[in-house]
Amino acid sequence: MSRQSEEVLLIVNHVKNKKVDGMLYMMGERLAWMQASKQSFTYSHPYADIKGIYAHLLVNRQTIMKQLLVNEYCEII
Repeated sequence: MSRQSEEVLLIVNHVKNKKVDGMLYMMGERLAWMQASKQSFTYSHPYADIKGIYAHLLVNRQTIMKQLLVNEYCEII
């Protein structure tokens, strides 16, 4: 389950992943999902990794929007 020094802040029951029931654990440093019938985490991701992925997606979205605006402006001219 979680490490001894880790405090579980929130447990959300009945969270499905690929039609399998499980529980979502929110801890101080990471987010994890455990299948209902198991005693180990199937997925576990530190918050820093999640924030990094989200920031990367935002940068890509802004780049795509800028490109679309430039293309649209060029078509008008």
